[in-house]
Amino acid sequence: MLRALLLQNFRGFADHRIEFGGETILIGQNNAGKTTTIEALRVISVCQMRALTTGFSPCPPWLDQHCQGAGFKPSLETIDFDFANVQHGYDSDSPAILVAKLSNNSELHIFIGKETDQVFCQLRVGSRKIIHSRSELGKRSFGNIKVMPPIGSLLPHEKVISKERLRRYMDGYLAYRHFRNQLWEMPSAYRIFKSLLEETWHGLKIEHFENDHGIDQNEFSLLVREHRFPAEISWHGHGLQAWMQTIWFLSRVNKDATVVLDEPDVYLHADLQRKLIKVIENLNFKQAIIATHSSEIIGDVPFESVIVIKKQEKTSRPARNAEEIQRSLENMGSIHSIQLSKLAQRGLLLFVEGDDKSFLTDVAYKLGSRVFDNFAAIAIQEIKGKGNWQHAIGVAKALDEASGGSVQTALLLDSDFMLSEQRDEYLNKAISANLLLKIWKKKEIENYFIQPKIITRYINRQNDNDDVSDDQIIDIISEIERDLKTDVILSYSDVVQKASAKRIEPKTAYRRAEEIVNRKIDSGFEIKDLASGKAFIGRISDKTHKRFGVSITAQGLCKEMRSSEIPPEMKALVEILSTSVKIDFQTFQEAPRETKDAA
Repeated sequence: MLRALLLQNFRGFADHRIEFGGETILIGQNNAGKTTTIEALRVISVCQMRALTTGFSPCPPWLDQHCQGAGFKPSLETIDFDFANVQHGYDSDSPAILVAKLSNNSELHIFIGKETDQVFCQLRVGSRKIIHSRSELGKRSFGNIKVMPPIGSLLPHEKVISKERLRRYMDGYLAYRHFRNQLWEMPSAYRIFKSLLEETWHGLKIEHFENDHGIDQNEFSLLVREHRFPAEISWHGHGLQAWMQTIWFLSRVNKDATVVLDEPDVYLHADLQRKLIKVIENLNFKQAIIATHSSEIIGDVPFESVIVIKKQEKTSRPARNAEEIQRSLENMGSIHSIQLSKLAQRGLLLFVEGDDKSFLTDVAYKLGSRVFDNFAAIAIQEIKGKGNWQHAIGVAKALDEASGGSVQTALLLDSDFMLSEQRDEYLNKAISANLLLKIWKKKEIENYFIQPKIITRYINRQNDNDDVSDDQIIDIISEIERDLKTDVILSYSDVVQKASAKRIEPKTAYRRAEEIVNRKIDSGFEIKDLASGKAFIGRISDKTHKRFGVSITAQGLCKEMRSSEIPPEMKALVEILSTSVKIDFQTFQEAPRETKDAA
């Protein structure tokens, strides 16, 4: 994984460092350096590919005092690299230097001069130990960055070309001219592409794909049906062509890669911009980097995933808070609030606790293109704990009055260790404020992902085998439930004591709490539903790490969950939120009623 990128004497950067995470969104004003950063990643990608096959040689004379040891000379012809003004401030006496620092302590040092043959790359372990030959590489990885080629209009008559030419220009600036050739020569990736394309573009189906058309029977025909309109892909709109090229890139790249996309929002409608993030997340690449101006993309990722590029400063790091991102959007010319924009479009504001937004967005994506498109258009805000729920009450009243009832406010709350009379009190207050309120039946959203089949499949996928069985995971869950039952009763006991108008003895409170927990178990709940979902998954992770070498997280289990495994309560909730009609209070509250609340 790319940990950091150093740009020295390169284009608009004098000496700059960019630090990356697993998912990185690059934003910034015009001329801030986003395009230059992507260009640097393209150069690094070329060098990484060449490192696998090229011969090594000493540093060339044009580097003079700037380089010692050995390396290799990659060609940047296929990415159409412009050598004009490559050095910062026209300092042509010194080379431009790019340094890619990887998470495994491998580094690539790339030197670029002013002539087309003045490119030299060194591979290093740390910053000092230089690799002098391919034999020294061993099994050490120097990364696999894949930058999506530029998107273009597909040719109406694309002829079959040689495999060598296709391979050479696969990631080059003219790759779109060979789009159908790529599909034809990579059948395994094509099957992934076809499935993913039809899944993410509602009403679309690839009818047939042939390579024997034209006078000389050497032209491709890719017939695509969108609803009732069938046509060769070159006759479809540029938005669909752009989406197909994007999905193809993501389908053909190995999952161990760092995928890089440069301003995909230029070609895509807002709905597709939001969907793109989920597609990338669900494909589980090692790392993803996206440069964008899109408030749709920026608004649907955690603020710590966003890096504001500022070439005039020494370092660009992840944003510290959401306000920093909003200021950057204003400086970029996007003066509106991301959430207010969605609120005006959808007429619904949803308040959630913790990580509920990311979980529910994943669930919406699994439920299909139409559900996801509608759900992604909802303005979602975090209330930072149940104690702040009065904030949602105030907002609901204000929006209802200001909009004449056309804008609705909804709130999702953890049930925690709530008693039935407390639940009724919350619901009654919500009704009086015209606030749609849903209280999870299980303690919190993480509890819904504690499913043995999902955990088993996740561990086996991480280990690339089928050694772990459902029974082993069930035993682990049962063991944790036995350990936590008393803790759950004690938590309810504390609530019983605090809720009582008169002081009651701890023993009495514990006995009442025990009765509550037992009634819940009799009605179908299990301890794994009543204990803290976060803590329960943490305990499972500790045990699976010791026994199978794999740690688990709620986010990982959510992504592993299949559409058929989505709990009915969660599925119904997301589908209700994704409708375009006004939501009924009782329907939202019950969504659906699976088991009787025994508390």
